[in-house]
Amino acid sequence: MDVLPLLHSVVSRCGLRSNSNSYDSVGGTLGIVDTFRKNPHYGALSLITQYSYLTRAPWFVASGAPKNGHLSMGYVDLRYTLP
Repeated sequence: MDVLPLLHSVVSRCGLRSNSNSYDSVGGTLGIVDTFRKNPHYGALSLITQYSYLTRAPWFVASGAPKNGHLSMGYVDLRYTLP
């Protein structure tokens, strides 16, 4: 099992356009690749999983509305790689 070498966290404040409604946006991603079978004649079978978490804080919040938003995403891929 390999943990992707790119375990990263992205923080962006100034990267948003000036007419954007977001004051702050933060996200992080973790991915794992597990190769079950690997054969030079038949190829490889891998399970790839990824989890991402995002949060967003707007400049203005209407009364009664949540102060910020959160999102969790999951991705699963069963991949066959040709030899």
